[in-house]
Amino acid sequence: MPQGRRAASSVHGARRRAPRAGAAALALGLLGAVPASSTPLAEPAVGWLASYLRIDTTNPPGGEADAAAFLHQLIAREGRSQLEITSLVSPRGRVSLLARLPGTTQALEAPLLLLHHSDVVPAGDEDQWTHPPFSGRIADGRIWGRGAIDSKGLGVAHLAALLELARSQPRRSRDVYLLAAADEETGGSQGVGWLLQRHADLFPRDLLVLGEGGANRVNQQQVVWWGIENAQKRPLWLRLRFRGEGGHGSTSGGNPVDKLLRGLARLDELRAAPRLTRPLWEHLRVAAPIASSEHAERFGRDFSSGLAVWNELNEAGLRIRWIPPGYSSVLLDTVQVSSVLAGSGVVNVKPSSAEATLDVRLLPDTDQDRFLQELRRLFDRGLEIEVLLETPELPDPSPDHPDLALLEEVLAATAPVVPVMISGTTDARYFRELGIAAFGFSPFLLEREDTNSIHAHDESIATDVFRRGVATMTRVLVRYTTPPEPGFRPTVPAP
Repeated sequence: MPQGRRAASSVHGARRRAPRAGAAALALGLLGAVPASSTPLAEPAVGWLASYLRIDTTNPPGGEADAAAFLHQLIAREGRSQLEITSLVSPRGRVSLLARLPGTTQALEAPLLLLHHSDVVPAGDEDQWTHPPFSGRIADGRIWGRGAIDSKGLGVAHLAALLELARSQPRRSRDVYLLAAADEETGGSQGVGWLLQRHADLFPRDLLVLGEGGANRVNQQQVVWWGIENAQKRPLWLRLRFRGEGGHGSTSGGNPVDKLLRGLARLDELRAAPRLTRPLWEHLRVAAPIASSEHAERFGRDFSSGLAVWNELNEAGLRIRWIPPGYSSVLLDTVQVSSVLAGSGVVNVKPSSAEATLDVRLLPDTDQDRFLQELRRLFDRGLEIEVLLETPELPDPSPDHPDLALLEEVLAATAPVVPVMISGTTDARYFRELGIAAFGFSPFLLEREDTNSIHAHDESIATDVFRRGVATMTRVLVRYTTPPEPGFRPTVPAP
């Protein structure tokens, strides 16, 4: 990379501002200062994660206060007095923790926020777990527990890197924040959503947010490409309800359960033809040359040209086959029935109500109102629809940030960097709604069997993968906070 100019991002192609002289040359030296596979805090971080996993923060109800207290004590013990710690409590008692490591140079660059959530989804049937879900057991070369990947493991990697920075790099060119957010798993209204509404002054608009959602392509523990999440499907959580008058089970008609089940049986009619979106196309365009020359030729064109070819393939089967396998969930609006509550509890009593909850995930540019109209069409009259969670339409990727290229600079030393659109949702959407740049980045090289354990039984992460992730995260933070003056070298010691 030419000295004195920051490279264009592969996640965003926009031109970036040039850094102060010497930053690029300095980067070449500092990346070797942090070992690729370990850092001094990587080993103790394994124990920190095990302890973090032993705190049951199942949401609902959450229990994030205990998690925040644990992190507060850990930071106070390991971070000396350099980190400022604030606990933020929502009206419903949900606790998020914000820690700040101040920059120390005279002219500070835009701040960086490292984001994870401290709540986890229910463990399900604990008998299906090899080790109890809240044991934090270290066994068979893995750290076991609900949240190991989603996302307490990420949070501990953030924290270890931040503490290493506080310990070994006295000159820092920007403020770095760590946010352990509450309530992400049930929508974030009592976590990041509430924080940005009630404490917006804590989050500058030039902030760069790095959180969960990164999806790396890994083959036998070798990274093929680093996937930086910059777009995601929009959650639309619904409760559907029919009401009736109840009555004796021997009478006919008027049963709300019948009405509900008839409509649920027709949900497949909502499945529209696969649709190509700009964020997915940008992913394919950047990733294609890494995959094969055939893919490079197929996807190496702008979005308008690609969309024209896509639209010429009239049958959905042809469209799907044109896209590589594994992308179906980001080509479609999806609907999952997550619960059905119906019946009186007594066999000879006609129920007076029946309801179901739906987990709907919409593509970034789907018209939500039109979708709801189509949904209502499938059901009998009298359907009540309650929106439990919704997200405004955000058809474009995350707002760009001039410092995103620094992350790519570090990662590109080992593999290409590719933008990704995910089928799930994260707290990044709250920042993006305000125009704050937020991206998903995982420092971990996770295999498919690892990611399959997210929200399933036996969630765990290999200890060597975790240690390497801590080292990667440390390298990223060192790069982000090194003052750009020529000749300065960070003092991250070898392990």
